[in-house]
Amino acid sequence: MWVAPYGLAARRKVIALFLLASPFVLRAAQGTGDGFQPASPLREVSAIREQQPVTPEQFGCVQDFSDLNDDSGCIQAMFDSGATDMYLTRRYRIRRSLTLSGTNRRLHASFMWQSGFSVESDDFNLLVIKGPGPLLIEDMTLASWRQSGTHLFYAIDEQASAPVMYLQLRRLKIFGWDNAIHSVGTYADFSDLFITNSEGGAGITYDTTSEVKTFRNSTIVGGRYGILVRGGSAFDFNTLELMGSEYAIAVITHDNIPVNSVKMVDVWADSTRTAGLLLDSEVGATHRVSAEASWFCGSKGSGIIVRGWVQGLWINNSEICQNAKDGLRVEATPSAGSINGMMLNANRISGNGAAGIAIRAAVSNFTITANIIGPAADFGGNSIGISLDNPLIDNFLIANNQLSGNKLPIVSVANGSHQLWANNLSAPPFGK
Repeated sequence: MWVAPYGLAARRKVIALFLLASPFVLRAAQGTGDGFQPASPLREVSAIREQQPVTPEQFGCVQDFSDLNDDSGCIQAMFDSGATDMYLTRRYRIRRSLTLSGTNRRLHASFMWQSGFSVESDDFNLLVIKGPGPLLIEDMTLASWRQSGTHLFYAIDEQASAPVMYLQLRRLKIFGWDNAIHSVGTYADFSDLFITNSEGGAGITYDTTSEVKTFRNSTIVGGRYGILVRGGSAFDFNTLELMGSEYAIAVITHDNIPVNSVKMVDVWADSTRTAGLLLDSEVGATHRVSAEASWFCGSKGSGIIVRGWVQGLWINNSEICQNAKDGLRVEATPSAGSINGMMLNANRISGNGAAGIAIRAAVSNFTITANIIGPAADFGGNSIGISLDNPLIDNFLIANNQLSGNKLPIVSVANGSHQLWANNLSAPPFGK
């Protein structure tokens, strides 16, 4: 019996190659009525090539264990090829800045955590991403062999000129950088990152006026800032561990660029040197900051520091505990009413060395309700439960708080004509 020299799959492959080589490709009719459209064979082949996964070895990278090895050129050649899917098969040594741009580009690691980039220098950005995106980078390690407190390092530095760029970072380990990620003009979606940085910089800096930034399921250790926000809108921080920095999260406006909507859920800001959360808007304005089910504890300074222009601060169901100074401190502001719309509800505020809540600025229009301000769980009381230290404080409600177990439950010099104190346990009767 006769047997075909090749099977069905092989025959299909031959037919596909024949069609690819043809000057015409069968397509749906587009107004011609004949069902055929002329096509460029070179263009079709180029499109298929861009869809094939590539590795740096295809562009000249050769593994070399000598101290002089430099993979920068072949990596840049891979980026410049236009390939859609790029895979790193090992750790590559980089000695100059690389640029990645384009649309629908994806940079992966063939071996999670084992593949990536290592750098032995302190005078360039490792990866400059220019978009327009979307761009995805995942499953790799970015390591600096030499730390420096004087130069700015960037593992990713997207200097996009237009806010249409979309950048995704997933499952990255970033070690030894002063500044790990600097996001400019992008839609940014970061998840499952582990970042350690040296003392001078930030784990992530958002420096932009674009919208929609999510950051979740990640850890940042060390640095001056875990997260630094300098402008933009719609920040969503969820399930983060931020430890050992000077400020775990800092919102600092500049050049009259506002920050609109910062939402924190399940954010663990622990063991900071100055504050777990800093809101400092001396120039621009910060609007709508919220924290839910979060932790601001163990700071050598205060759990939360607020100053400048802040319109809308809501902290609910969170822990503010074991800070050497105040749990939450509102400092001097440019003018009366520049901090407005603060709501603290159902929090546990315990074991702080000074006041659980200290308001030293001329704050108005705020509520402090249903909080345990005193011993809770394993933490003791505060030196002062609530301290209102400015006579211009006015238009507020302080009600239904548990204030027992502090050295002093309330200290107030507020002299405003619109203040209501009600049902605060273990507190003397205040109010006008």
